[in-house]
Amino acid sequence: NTTSGVVNGHTIHVLNASIHEFLGIPYAQPPVGALRFAKPVPITKPSKDIIDATKYGNSCMQKPPDYAQELWGNVTLSEDCLVLNIWTPNVENNTRSEALPLKPVMFYIHGGGLLWGSIFNPIYNGSVLAIHDVLLVSTNYRLGSFGFLYGEEVSAPGNVGLFDQLLALKWVRENVHLFGGDRDQITIFGQSAGSW
Repeated sequence: NTTSGVVNGHTIHVLNASIHEFLGIPYAQPPVGALRFAKPVPITKPSKDIIDATKYGNSCMQKPPDYAQELWGNVTLSEDCLVLNIWTPNVENNTRSEALPLKPVMFYIHGGGLLWGSIFNPIYNGSVLAIHDVLLVSTNYRLGSFGFLYGEEVSAPGNVGLFDQLLALKWVRENVHLFGGDRDQITIFGQSAGSW
């Protein structure tokens, strides 16, 4: 039962190991309408419905959209894209009488020049890292003008894509123990623009 709501993932098998995979978990309110160029807003009311985290969510808007299709195949681009993925070898089971030890957490930020990219790109699948006794989280953040536009006249504070990353990290600190992760052992890493 996360701050976003109850999440339903699934188990996958990677190199003879079982990994629990959770895809497209929302960590912020959808940045649409009045929130389009605003800093991300935390989810204050958890979803009443079970969050289906067994399939890819939306990738953030980017240009050119056909480039994303060419690179990753069937992706859905949307402004409602502030989601994260989790791969863990260790999910707390409510029927166990003793708690499993918490795993160190790796928090991944994708690259792409702050213009394109997605956590749903197959090269960012964190399951192989998770078999090495860590929990891996990857996060989407707004790109291009949706994430980095600045202007006083359009009420755009600028760099909201970086604030998206920060809010995702705060969500992880608040919820990662529910997935078997240690909130006091989080390592942030990334590729290219994601390694700021």
